[in-house]
Amino acid sequence: MNIYSLEKILSELYNFATFEDYCKNGLQVEGSLEVEKVLLAVSFNQKVIEKAKEIKADTIIVHHGIFGKNYFSLIGVQKKRIASLLLNNINLIGIHLPMDAHPTLGHNAILSKLIGLDDIEKFEFGFIGKNKNKYSVSMMAEIIDKYIFNKTRFSNSANFKMIGDNNRVPKLVTIISGSSDNCLEGAIKSGSQLFISGMISEQTPAICEESSTGFLALGHYFTEIAGILALSEYLNGKYNLNCEVAILPNTI
Repeated sequence: MNIYSLEKILSELYNFATFEDYCKNGLQVEGSLEVEKVLLAVSFNQKVIEKAKEIKADTIIVHHGIFGKNYFSLIGVQKKRIASLLLNNINLIGIHLPMDAHPTLGHNAILSKLIGLDDIEKFEFGFIGKNKNKYSVSMMAEIIDKYIFNKTRFSNSANFKMIGDNNRVPKLVTIISGSSDNCLEGAIKSGSQLFISGMISEQTPAICEESSTGFLALGHYFTEIAGILALSEYLNGKYNLNCEVAILPNTI
């Protein structure tokens, strides 16, 4: 497959044009014109590049690619990373907010389905829905941890951060992966009793305590590997692309 054909497929699948993002979604660095082996990962870094070289991948697809839409300088680690791509003729494709928000292949859609949220609606780049299975907060954490562990052999449960009663059964739940607790107060106004995120900020505990809202931070990486795994399976199945996922656990 041609790299620009792959970019077009991804652009249409994730509706790149409808997102105002911090980065360019799509092909960020051009390498080989023909795509034969794809490595997918959560974030673009030197370890991912070395893995691509090891398995002879000509294309890397990540959720966290190169942030910023224009380059005025290439210095430090970013210079080394870009040089490694160019020297090895490797493409880099980034898919940021469109992967968060995708209704079936996105991180949040997968996590929402896992814990059985019902009557879900879009909320920012995630979803809000009813807890039809009447799962407690701790049960939701366990279900998600087990799913990711079965897929990656990586558990982050030792680093989960919970605010509120772990045994509470919330009626309405909001899920937004990654760094998203800036959306917490909006979710509270929408009636959410539990906010599931990847990370937690200093001010979040007080907001939760004062509003009687539960908070579950599972880890930025941990909440955003799901969409990477889903895209790999999709490209393998629909387009017979030779895909592999780089599992590089990050407890943050």
